[in-house]
Amino acid sequence: MKSRGLPLILCLWFFSTFNPAPALSAGGFWLHIESRVDSTFLCQGSESETLIFHDGLVTRKSVSQDGVKTFTRMMASPDTVRRLADALGRNKVGTALGGCAVNFGQPNDSFEFTITWFGKPGRTHTISVTSPSGEPCPERTNAIFAAIEEFIRAASTAPGAEQVELTFDPGPPCGKV
Repeated sequence: MKSRGLPLILCLWFFSTFNPAPALSAGGFWLHIESRVDSTFLCQGSESETLIFHDGLVTRKSVSQDGVKTFTRMMASPDTVRRLADALGRNKVGTALGGCAVNFGQPNDSFEFTITWFGKPGRTHTISVTSPSGEPCPERTNAIFAAIEEFIRAASTAPGAEQVELTFDPGPPCGKV
């Protein structure tokens, strides 16, 4: 993954600051994912927002508690896009159940994910999942979550993936007020 300068930062800032979902749902917008991960290890939590488009474009903004903002732009291959589309269709993402705990994560982590799928114009569906506690998710919800994670992992290693990291002062040391 190579790093770029200010033009990329401005582009990623736009997509990760303004929620373009309503304007883009009829076009190429596919999935919007918000996540919060908390760790029992000091200052290791993060929040992120990921946008996935039908053509394979992925943008992500991540902010960690230790003072790092990461902006990422990735492009998944057509085969990777097809695999995600197949998994979302096979597992009926438009009607999948949320409000449950997925079988994913590290023993010291807890997280919340909200996944919003954009289908035909005007059709959306949101799934919220957590871990490690709660009622277990149905298998198809676990499969949707796993397919999205695999898609992002594949896109992040594809040629042309770009990432910019900026440091900031997170304020008082984590855990101390």
